[in-house]
Amino acid sequence: SLDDNGLNGQVEDYNHQVRDHWKVTTDSSCGYELVSPILTESTVRSVTPAMRSVANAGGYVTNDCGLHVHIELPPAARHIDAGLEVAALYHDAYDLISPLFSDNRLDNTYARCVEDRDDWLSYILDERYYAVNVQAIGRQGTVEFRQHQGTLSARRAYAWLNLCDALTTEGVNGGCVDSLRKRLR
Repeated sequence: SLDDNGLNGQVEDYNHQVRDHWKVTTDSSCGYELVSPILTESTVRSVTPAMRSVANAGGYVTNDCGLHVHIELPPAARHIDAGLEVAALYHDAYDLISPLFSDNRLDNTYARCVEDRDDWLSYILDERYYAVNVQAIGRQGTVEFRQHQGTLSARRAYAWLNLCDALTTEGVNGGCVDSLRKRLR
């Protein structure tokens, strides 16, 4: 259990509430999901024991699972235009990002991508089931990245967290694919 690995964990009904503890909730796509508290520089290390807890409890990953990451926007950037800049950068960098995904995540109902950039930016304004969810800005002050497949590998999760953080930072600051590449080196 999460508690056995030094983490505060609670089982809850499905909700979008931001908590200061790890929570296990139901999920319509894969049965259950593990949701972290807001990760900071000091709490991000809790990802490894959290994933170990899931594995020790018999948890496993199927093709239906995703690793969704919410990156908190700076207070001055908590508006839809900043989210659209992040989503635009994600779209522009898709050739760089997409090799990270398993084939089943490239055409996933809950993490769709659209080839045409203008269509992409229009669609994500109305629905959260795209690779980048800007709907979370109003509710949680975050941009959500939904396309990565589920994993119990902390190393893979940390790499995706870092990429999402870089995408958000560069997008909010008007960066381009080249500045994203430099940040990731």
